[in-house]
Amino acid sequence: MQRTIAPHVHAQLVAACCGDEEIAAEIADVLTPEQRAGLSALPDPLPLVPGIRAVVGAALSRSDLRILLIAAVCVDDRVDVLLEAGGTTMTGLMDSAAGSVLSLVAGRFWYADPRVRIYVHESADLAARTAVHRTLQAVYEARGEAERALWHRALGCMQGDGALARPLLRLSAQALDAGQADRAYAIAREAASHADAPDVDAARIAAGRAALSGGWLDDAVAWLTPVMAGAHPDASAAQALSIATMLRYGAAPSAIEDERDAADRDLLAGHWAGIDASIPEDIDPNAAPLRAALRAALGGDVTEGLRILAVVTAPPHATAQSASHGVAHGPLLRAHREVLAALLRTWHGELGEARAALERAASAVPLALPFCGLAIRLARRLELACDGRSGELSAALEAVSPLPRMQARPVERAIAAYLSGRSDEASVHLGIWAERTARGIDIGLPGLDEVGPLEVPVQVQPPDAAHAGALRRQIRAVGVGAAGAALDDIAEEARSIRSPFERGRIEALLGIVALTRGEAAAATRHLRASIGMLADAGADAWRCAVEARLVKLGELPVIDVRTPTTPIQICATDPLGVCRSAWQPMLTARELEIAMLIAEGASNRDIAERLHLSVRTIEVHAGRVFRKFDVRTRGELTALAHRTNQHG
Repeated sequence: MQRTIAPHVHAQLVAACCGDEEIAAEIADVLTPEQRAGLSALPDPLPLVPGIRAVVGAALSRSDLRILLIAAVCVDDRVDVLLEAGGTTMTGLMDSAAGSVLSLVAGRFWYADPRVRIYVHESADLAARTAVHRTLQAVYEARGEAERALWHRALGCMQGDGALARPLLRLSAQALDAGQADRAYAIAREAASHADAPDVDAARIAAGRAALSGGWLDDAVAWLTPVMAGAHPDASAAQALSIATMLRYGAAPSAIEDERDAADRDLLAGHWAGIDASIPEDIDPNAAPLRAALRAALGGDVTEGLRILAVVTAPPHATAQSASHGVAHGPLLRAHREVLAALLRTWHGELGEARAALERAASAVPLALPFCGLAIRLARRLELACDGRSGELSAALEAVSPLPRMQARPVERAIAAYLSGRSDEASVHLGIWAERTARGIDIGLPGLDEVGPLEVPVQVQPPDAAHAGALRRQIRAVGVGAAGAALDDIAEEARSIRSPFERGRIEALLGIVALTRGEAAAATRHLRASIGMLADAGADAWRCAVEARLVKLGELPVIDVRTPTTPIQICATDPLGVCRSAWQPMLTARELEIAMLIAEGASNRDIAERLHLSVRTIEVHAGRVFRKFDVRTRGELTALAHRTNQHG
């Protein structure tokens, strides 16, 4: 049966199975749905499935199995510790079957095949594992390594020991500060199993913070909720639980009223409304790199925002504020950084690189969680811009998103329709989008303003992107009937746009207007400029749509057009097919229909009968077409249509 699994969980399983997809799938089948989705931590070691038994076999002696069990549970990977705990020498280890299973380099060891570790650990009984932990405890105590001895002492206990809880919690905090969320979570859970009443809540908070840092939201909520339900709710637990529940369910729990860190919480959870105004200008990038990078980008310096995300690393010890949130600098925060970096690359016009970065990050961190699923929407827009259709990454992330799926995707549908030459359909979808989001504030993603309503919802985006969108709407508002100087002024102003994607779309729209005006040379110039810019941005679907127009102008051989989608269909039986496709972005569906019938020589009465409309309605639509194209008669409109068409 097909299982839904998060990309980073799938990558982790495949790596643990030496690339064996079949065994990874077998393990996935026995995991819980929450573990497959990355909402709950994977067991360590992973379950021993029949596929691993068949591959590993049982051709190992008891002494080999003991050495390998020590290697499987040892808190570090030093060969000298392994030899001492196993009571053997390097020569003895190298000559044994265990030596052939382990890789030994520069005083370190690791399993050459991680599946063997699963087999060895899960094949051993509790008594054997307990004995090995006690042996390792003794080795570390003799070496004066108290922290490592503490861990093995805790695992070697047959029953809880309250004296171990607080030292384990300190050890967990150190691991969390170091960004080792998985280890911090394991230690905190062990502390919880030993904790007496005074330390139970502290252990729960530590486990919840570590789980949140790792992106295991269900685990975080499960650990932190009892703390808030107790007699003495904890402020740090409230903040961590607030973030976890907002990421998991899209809203903070009503019981939490502490708003002291609302700005940070909202940024992590993805509530963008007013975030540009709420972020102060004097932010320390070392203490708050996400906020500093976003502030820089929204202030107009996207390059500086990318620099902050690229070079700023978390301090050796997490600040009190980050520790209270429970995110430190583990996988969850890294996922936020990756998503924000991809967004900034998109704003910078590097759509191809933004998409590649998201694909790489998806295999390493819980990418579906940050900013209320922003990576899903961003991936879908990037896939459309690059391929002309939604792809595997956005589908995989959406499948494991803890938030409800978005049923309506009008902007995505509009982009797909526009790139396929269906401008009227795209305009309808954009109208729906504008109606649904007009009162809200949305994050600025690669959208579509070449068609549809001129008034669009407010978006959180850099000035460069906002300026580019305004110029495109200005081109459409000016129309083809305006003096050429007006469009020349817009073209000159567009030179200030830094994003090659945004600038390329402006040039494409200028080319469409020039084509509609019958100015083939200007149209070719703008369209060719657009192709180069869109290619630089990695927006191949947009580039191919523009190339298709040059094909029809006779300025580009058909063989050069490698279109991921099917833009601007040319029908051989349509004598004005080139004109129709050129006029599509400029007219409504009804106006285009009437304009083409006029160009074909039909009278207003003929058109009214064919479309089942009144003659007066036809006259009204025709008048609008005349005004848009700055023509006064049906004859002038017909001449313009054939002049536009002959350039193909």
